[in-house]
Amino acid sequence: MATITDVALKAGVSKSTVSNVFSKKRPIGQAVTRRVLEAAKELGYHPTYWARQQGLPKNRIIGLLLQNTSVFTSFHFSLMKGIVQACREYGYRLLVNTVPPPWTVEPDYVAGSPVDGEIVLDPTEPDGRIEERIKQGMPMVVIGRPPYAYAPHLSSVDNDNTGAAQQVTDYLLELGHTQIAFINAPRETTVSQAREAGYRAAFNARRVPVPEQLLHYRTQGMEGGDVHELALQLLRRKPQVTAIMADSSQEAAEIYRAAAEEGIGIPARLSVFAFMNSSEQTDLRPGLSSVNLNAEDLGFEAAKLLIERCEGRGAQIKQVAIGTTLDIKGSCAAKI
Repeated sequence: MATITDVALKAGVSKSTVSNVFSKKRPIGQAVTRRVLEAAKELGYHPTYWARQQGLPKNRIIGLLLQNTSVFTSFHFSLMKGIVQACREYGYRLLVNTVPPPWTVEPDYVAGSPVDGEIVLDPTEPDGRIEERIKQGMPMVVIGRPPYAYAPHLSSVDNDNTGAAQQVTDYLLELGHTQIAFINAPRETTVSQAREAGYRAAFNARRVPVPEQLLHYRTQGMEGGDVHELALQLLRRKPQVTAIMADSSQEAAEIYRAAAEEGIGIPARLSVFAFMNSSEQTDLRPGLSSVNLNAEDLGFEAAKLLIERCEGRGAQIKQVAIGTTLDIKGSCAAKI
């Protein structure tokens, strides 16, 4: 393992300069700081990990790490409510942070972070955030399915997204729909991959051809206008799309708007189903059918697992499954 001495020698500075770059106790020039950080990154030097190995006191703070393209919805607030509840019970505080693409962190961020461990949301395949924390030896819990390479080594809390997607798709197939479009989460996220598997499984179980041309993925940073345009394209296709599954109620709202512009009634000619329903979308008429992901339970269980690991009480790797239910409202009907 690289030491502060190794970093100092490689960067051509003193050990105290390296220490001050990471602790920020004394201002260091930009050029020298960059040189030290580059040396630390190349050598794999992680001062937070070093300090933890020395048995320094913990701060009793856990982190929630999001991608900085995340839009805060009621799902996120419910998730954080569960995390905060666990923190309150165990005497911890919560620090919420975001990481920009390509989802990696620099050594100065690592060194300056006061958290004892982190919850990583929206894992991707691969995921630089997870790789970095494994290198550090930082306690971590993933909400979602971890990348395959690390799954055996990481505790996680997740819904059965494959099962939920299969259940939703099968519900629509039972109503007579076969031209079912799916605006899925971003392709690189593990939740997107799980839901696609469920979507395909439902078609295959009924021996109905999977409409490959109707399977789409939301991109990172995709705006409402982009979803609206995609919905218009889907509604103008031949043969006619009669049902659309959406990643969230924000996307469903754009589908409702596009359907209204095309003179397509919901649910008379178009059924709509969302995986995440936000309280911000309660004005949708008819009411939106959705999957209840029990976000508060996801957050509570993830925080509980992480705190156990931070305190050395959770050495065993655990995968906790949180159940889902379908909340059927007025946005779906049998195909005419």
